[in-house]
This record gives sequence, structure tokens and C-alpha cells, in this order.
Amino acid sequence: MSSKTIESNTVKSAGNTYALPKNGTPSHLLPRTRVGIVEDKSSPRDRLVATARRLFCQEGLRAVGIDRVLAESGVAKMTLYRYFGSKDELIVACLAEHEREYWELWEREAGDPGSTPGGRILNVIHFIAKRTSDPAYQGCIFLNAAQSFPDKAHPAHDVAVKHKQSVAARLLRLGKDAGARDPRVLAQQLLLLINGTQATAGMLGRSTQWAIVGAAETLLRAQGVELSRTTPK
Repeated sequence: MSSKTIESNTVKSAGNTYALPKNGTPSHLLPRTRVGIVEDKSSPRDRLVATARRLFCQEGLRAVGIDRVLAESGVAKMTLYRYFGSKDELIVACLAEHEREYWELWEREAGDPGSTPGGRILNVIHFIAKRTSDPAYQGCIFLNAAQSFPDKAHPAHDVAVKHKQSVAARLLRLGKDAGARDPRVLAQQLLLLINGTQATAGMLGRSTQWAIVGAAETLLRAQGVELSRTTPK
């Protein structure tokens, strides 16, 4: 059945749940939901999006059917139709919410006003290393969306591409602030490092994930960027 229509499917639960550490908090002290998604039950729409996000991250955008989302969210099918006309629309809503939370985490980890311009870039890289080396991490939902829906006209593919363009734009601004010799090239190289780190999460071990830090430092040195992470007092 086409992904452009509401589809029904039954997939067994993945089982155990984990929590994504935030700001270094140990996993066992955080809510027991995958990738930090805490399901908001303030409205049926919120429950639908939170439940769908959790399932999509755990099992894949194509693997999870609408009936599964309805069963686990406790929302009636007619209510779902009131908010979303298709599974694609639900996927786009999940991607939008995931992106909103991603940028909140990015700013929390990388936006320290006491950091040097080059330090803010390193803060981003440390954020990516910490995020992708956590056992709860399920991979980049935007890379997964682009792969699951390769048609460039598909709305999920479009959202995924725009997200990565936004990451590149933020890296470009950081590179300019840090005085990089060629900030555009630096942004492109850092984006490739980030995408690669996200793609290999859970495959090659924690040490491989943290290798992104050394690789980024090499790029920054080549661009003449100061590597100190904090502004001298």
C-alpha cells in the first residue's frame, strides 16, 4: 500500500526501553522512554505524535502502521483523521517535533555564552558524540526518512533535506564567527562528520563515535580556528 494513504500494519514491540542522557545525567535517572521522547498526554494530537515518534524511532518509518500507533496512543481512528489525512502527514508532524527538540538540545549543549567561537563548534561535536554513543540512540530520524522515502517529491524527504541544510547553515555561521579561512568548506566537512557519526551509531562502538572529536579538531586546526572551548577570564 502506498505510504500516501493511511495504512494498517501490526508489528511486535521492540521490548526494552532506554533513556537518552541530557547534560550528562545518568540514564537510570531519566524517564524510561527511547531517545528522550516523553509522551505528552495533554491532547489526542500530542499523544498521536509522541507515540508515533517513539515507534518510528524504534522500528522504522515504514515498518510501523497506523493501527499500531492508534492502539498504543489510545486514540480513535476518527480522531486521527481529524488531525492527519494520511500517514505521510503524521510522519511530517513527527519530524517537525523531533527537529524542535533537537535544536533545543543543540542550543543547550552548544550555546554556552562562555565558550569561544571555536569552542562552540567543539561543543556541537561533543554533543553529537555523546548523543550517538548512548545506548538509547536510535539513529538520525532525518537520515532514516531520506533513505526510507528516496523520492525527492515526498514530503518526509523534503523535511529531511531541509533539516540537514539547517545544520549546515548553523555550522557555517559558527565557522564564520570562529574566523575559519573557508567557513563554507569547513561547514560541509563537519556536516559529513556528523552524518557519518549518526549513521554508524550502535555499530562500531563508543570509541568510534567519539573519534569525531579528534577529526573535527584536525579540520579546525587546518582552518586556523582556536580550539580552546572557554573564554579566558
